[in-house]
Order: sequence, then C-alpha cells, then structure tokens
Amino acid sequence: MHLVQQISKAQSQNTGGRPEIIIDWELVDKYIIQGYKGVQIAKMMRISYDTLLHKTKKKYGKTFTAYKRDIINDNGNDNPILDIRDITLDWERFDELSEAHCSPLEIASVFGLTIAQLAKVCARDKGMLLDQYYYIKLSVGKAKIKQKASKMAMEGNTKILLHLCKHYLGQADKVEQVVTLYDPGVQKLITELKRRNELLRELVIAAMNSLPQEQKEKLWFEYEPKLIEVEKDFNSNTTP
Repeated sequence: MHLVQQISKAQSQNTGGRPEIIIDWELVDKYIIQGYKGVQIAKMMRISYDTLLHKTKKKYGKTFTAYKRDIINDNGNDNPILDIRDITLDWERFDELSEAHCSPLEIASVFGLTIAQLAKVCARDKGMLLDQYYYIKLSVGKAKIKQKASKMAMEGNTKILLHLCKHYLGQADKVEQVVTLYDPGVQKLITELKRRNELLRELVIAAMNSLPQEQKEKLWFEYEPKLIEVEKDFNSNTTP
C-alpha cells in the first residue's frame, strides 16, 4: 500500500470514515492580515464556516474571533501591509462615516488605508476587532435615523408616520376587491359550472337507464325532485 493511501486510510479511521480536512493555517493568517472575514476565508478555502470554527477551537483552544485578534496583534510593524506606526486616525470622522452607513472598505479608502491597516489601527486604539467597533457605530447611526424619523412623524409628517406604522406596527394598506357576477372571469366560471352540471345530470340519467325498469322508476321517482331542486338553487345563485 502506498504511503498516501496509508495516510488517507488512517485519516478516515480517525474521522468515522470521512477524509480528514487539512487547513493551511499560513494561508488563513494571510487572509486575516488582508482583512477578510471568517465566512469569506472559509469560502475561499472551500470549507464550511462551522468547520473553520471547529478546527480553530481544536487546534488552538480558542474561538476564531480570538485567533483572528491575536494574528492581527502579533504581526508586527515589520510587515509593510500592517505598518501603522505613523498612522493616526480621526475616530470622530470614522464614527460619522459609520453612522452614515459607509462600509469599512469605503471608510478605509477615505483615510487612504488598506482594510488590513484599518483593522490593525482599530485593534491598537480601541482594543476591538474592526467589525465589532464598526457595527456599534453603525447601530448608533440607525438609532439616530429612527429617532429623527419618529420626531418628524410626531410633528405631522404623515408619510413618515404611515411608513413607521407599517414598518414597526405591522400595519398595511387594506385593499378591498369587489367581485361581481358581471366580471368576465366570474361569467366564464359560471358557464363552466353550468356545463358540468348539465353533464352530471346526463351521466346520472344514463346510469339510471342501465338499471332494470322497476329499479329505475323507483330511483327516478326518489332522486328526480332532488336533481331539479339542486339545479334551481344553482341557477338562482349564478344568474346576474
């Protein structure tokens, strides 16, 4: 047996028959430094995000978020991609852009930085991952918009008031559709029902005619009034 086959067999035995998934952690680190998210990294490596989380916990005994933070912090300024020694960020401007729903990539472009540099500066100055700090400020922006919209609605802006009622209270415009017997679609349906009613009557008569005369007369005497009554009800309910 070849060495590769022996390794594959051993891996399969350790994973319940499934081949062992080997992760190139140097490549993962490279993606992290370049600013990719965990979901994006998993997709590029053709594994599920859950697998990436599980493998990180198994190999390093920490969550992927903690692992990502350590990689960003441990890559020193000797790496030109993460050289932030001369970078001072205007965090008030960052907060304004985040609240205005600008993306992290757009914000990095405003400051003339790469997304990796911005992530490194955020870890240095705020002690948080860029995604975490960004979404905090993004949420503040959403809250301000809602507060402003609510104030305008209470001051008499009916359009905004209706929008908020639909969005937050689940209200909707009530659309009533009146259908009459004169509508073409209804008339077509009535014609089809009449045709089927006549066909049913013909089938009943044909079935009864195949019976012996005595039994046929007995059934006809019993069911003819019912057929006539049903036909009268149908015609009265479908005549405009």
